Amino acid sequence: MKANISTVVGALYEPEDARRDSGFTTFYMGINIGGALGPLVCGGLGNWLGMRYGFAAAGIGMLVAMCTFLYGQKFLGDRTSPPNPEALRRKLLPGITREWAIYGCALLLVVLVWQALNVYALASGTLLWFAAGLGLFVMYFSIFRCQPLERDRMLVVATLIVFAIIFWSLYMQMFGSLTLFSDRLVDRDLFGVEIAASQLNGLPSVFVITLAPVLSFLWFWLAKRHLNPNIPVKFALSLVLVGLAFMMPSLGQSFSDDGMRISLFWFVMIFVLMVIGELCQAPISMSMITKLCPRRVLGMMMGAYFVSLAIGSIVAGELAARFTQVAQRADGSLVDAGAALDTYASAFFAFGGIAICFGLMLYLLSPFLYQHMHDRDETHGDSFILRFYRGVGLCS
Repeated sequence: MKANISTVVGALYEPEDARRDSGFTTFYMGINIGGALGPLVCGGLGNWLGMRYGFAAAGIGMLVAMCTFLYGQKFLGDRTSPPNPEALRRKLLPGITREWAIYGCALLLVVLVWQALNVYALASGTLLWFAAGLGLFVMYFSIFRCQPLERDRMLVVATLIVFAIIFWSLYMQMFGSLTLFSDRLVDRDLFGVEIAASQLNGLPSVFVITLAPVLSFLWFWLAKRHLNPNIPVKFALSLVLVGLAFMMPSLGQSFSDDGMRISLFWFVMIFVLMVIGELCQAPISMSMITKLCPRRVLGMMMGAYFVSLAIGSIVAGELAARFTQVAQRADGSLVDAGAALDTYASAFFAFGGIAICFGLMLYLLSPFLYQHMHDRDETHGDSFILRFYRGVGLCS
């Protein structure tokens, strides 16, 4: 679902359409409207009536979404049609076409994944091996099954997906170590009312909804002036922004009155910077894949991008477990809040430094990646590093 709906959005735009990045940013805003409403509706029903009603509401929501798509499909023309319908109608076994075989394998895969998710070590290990195999297949396909232009573009996409794993490894701290940090070491009092740490997790979706139109307009405004940053530069910017977000707890600690908790302002700033970084990366990634990858592997490459998010989530958990452990009592309270704040602030500062270093590395590589994208989009402006490389003869 996630991979294919994204490729449909990409099909709405011609390859050189300057509105593509803005369109995906608007699409991403729509995703986060669901991300904001889902916890309110399903979580509320789960708390008030029982968890079964919360899960049922999620299922009903997906059913309504499918009906909406089927009704609106007439407005999409042939953009949702398979590239080779004849191949789907080909019979593999008596009475079984390739299309129905795919449906059957998909249902079987649901059962297998359902069972694997009951064992975290099995699920995470299997996913890592699957990601490695997928990466090797993408390399093989790019080198041996693509024309030179397609090959260059596929390898650029694969490289940026690797950097996306680094981004998600840090961004996903939002739902792990940062949630615990906000619960333990953030002053969540707002005008005399204490906000629950779980409620703060709704802020990222709210910020996406409010900031996505701003960035969508910004990309379009810059594109009309031929100043729109190219895709690798936007990726680099996303890593730098998430790195700066992790610097906020250290700043908050330096302004803390008691050295035990930081102000809510500094914690909210973490989310603001992370969300701006997310908007520089996630919708741009989907736009990039639909623009650069051959149509015959669009769904697979979009799926590979979502695999990067899953791998990032696993790495995020490992990072949090290794570097944000603090001493606590049996009831969960902290033994020494000051020492715990030092542990979190220093770990987050290190995470931020890593992100900024990778962001700068990608920025230095961006001219070479952009060159191999073979992108004739004249709305992109030349970055400082590209002009520098051209000046010294390193890049055309």
